[in-house]
Amino acid sequence: MDLADTLSDRLVQAPPGVPAGSLLASGRADLAFQQHSELMDLPGVAVIGPLPGDTAISSTFSGRVLTASSQPSLAREVLDLLGSDAASRTARARGMRAHGDWPPEPVV
Repeated sequence: MDLADTLSDRLVQAPPGVPAGSLLASGRADLAFQQHSELMDLPGVAVIGPLPGDTAISSTFSGRVLTASSQPSLAREVLDLLGSDAASRTARARGMRAHGDWPPEPVV
């Protein structure tokens, strides 16, 4: 968005391991960008995302079973569980979306 120069004296980068949302909750920042699932339950923090258009970022996670796995059946069971409807419902309740559900609906 080419705003870095304009805003440089007001930008705060969260240190490694410090969630950006905690800067909001503590009053050290007025606006933060972070994954919805990490912001949604912070007290006093209103989530208004997602970011518009091409500025939106989607994180995709995937899993596979190694051919050298000593317990491939157990690994497949875990992957099946993670891909189940029950796991999808839990993930949605935590602010995450399945790959086919992108883009998410705006949250206000």
